Amino acid sequence: LTWTHEVDPRTISEVTLSHTEREFEDNTEDETFDIGWLISGQLSEKTTISFEINLTDRDSETVGNSYQENRATVAINKEF
Repeated sequence: LTWTHEVDPRTISEVTLSHTEREFEDNTEDETFDIGWLISGQLSEKTTISFEINLTDRDSETVGNSYQENRATVAINKEF
């Protein structure tokens, strides 16, 4: 599920949510929840900046495959 909002003509905000359940051949299961937020803005005609936060929680019946991840990313993109 993704929701995108135009904050102003040069800035967008996006929220993503996902849930995944998987079953494997050995009858083990994984369940993963992801949530993310991104804000991106155009600094100039050829330059954008973005900030993104992602949270992931994976619950697995397989030993060692469960984890939680919190990630923040800042990016500047320049076209030449």
